[in-house]
Amino acid sequence: MNRQLALMKYGFGSFIVGQSILFAFWSPAKYHPAVFLGYLAVVVVLFCLVGWLAFRRLVSSLQRLARRLPIRQFYQSMADRHSAGALVLGILGSLLFVWGGYWMTTRPASMKLVSESVIGWTCIVLFGLAAVGWGYALMLKLSRR
Repeated sequence: MNRQLALMKYGFGSFIVGQSILFAFWSPAKYHPAVFLGYLAVVVVLFCLVGWLAFRRLVSSLQRLARRLPIRQFYQSMADRHSAGALVLGILGSLLFVWGGYWMTTRPASMKLVSESVIGWTCIVLFGLAAVGWGYALMLKLSRR
């Protein structure tokens, strides 16, 4: 098994199980929005650190390109690697999370936890952008046919 696949399998698997166990005992959503955003920042930093530690030797031997990869080329390679059905599933999954974020922000105030609005808006923005990316890749795939 290659290193990236192992990191994704075991890293994300333990991350998902760990999050569930952590949230059973302590949920940052119950506290001030700054606590949730701080928690989110720590998770992102830890994920980047683990990725850097796992891949630093492999990446150090690579040469930099003279210029950046254009966005269209990035999404074209994404479209080439996925089927149209997989791209549609990516869009639908992202839109499901957008709907969940919308639901969190529009619940009555008496039913909301303190930071649900911040979590909801974070979901709307993050997964809304993901849906746009999946949609662009799907558009590129269908335009090539």
